[in-house]
Amino acid sequence: MAIDNEIRSFAAAAGQTLSLDDWLASANANLRQQWLGCNAEACRSIVSLTGIADLAPLKALAELPGVTWVDHVSQLSELFQRYRQRVTLLLAGVCGLILSILIYRLGWRHGLQVMAVPVLAMLTALATLGWLGELFTLFNLFALLLVLEVAVDYAVFFQMAAASADTIGKRDTTTLAVALSAFTTLLGYGLLATSSTAIVHAFGVTLAAASAARSCWHR
Repeated sequence: MAIDNEIRSFAAAAGQTLSLDDWLASANANLRQQWLGCNAEACRSIVSLTGIADLAPLKALAELPGVTWVDHVSQLSELFQRYRQRVTLLLAGVCGLILSILIYRLGWRHGLQVMAVPVLAMLTALATLGWLGELFTLFNLFALLLVLEVAVDYAVFFQMAAASADTIGKRDTTTLAVALSAFTTLLGYGLLATSSTAIVHAFGVTLAAASAARSCWHR
């Protein structure tokens, strides 16, 4: 019965048209936002596409007059790629600056020893990401900046303890303090690796691997 009614309604609508204003009045908010309006030259609207696997044929549409191809995913990917390159250069520059300060303050030998700890921690974190098959994103680089900061602090603490008069006592105290700090860092940030959010997960995996590596290298 319902099907027959629909068929009769469809047949009765033959020859009738739906104006744009009537359609906009009945469409939902998402569809209304795709209509951009008209000016003296032409009318414009957005055509959203989903489930497209091959973008190459669609990019050719941009060559048609009055058509503009917009790929937000590719634009965001290119933006994050540029940021990742800049943050990588920033990380390398910060490492060089810290190394220069350490060498000036502690000398070549001790400066390189202190700087070796954060560098090895970051390399271990990167190796762990590769071993686990994790994607390397901009947010992993931000996590490495935090790794650099904390690891340098730990290494400087040990260097200062080794240079003190009571080397054994200072080293034992420093080892306990750094071990507790590394444990809380590993526990706090390591739990982030279980998150389903990509940004939080990237921070957690990177910092957890680096925290474990820092503890090993200090020992």
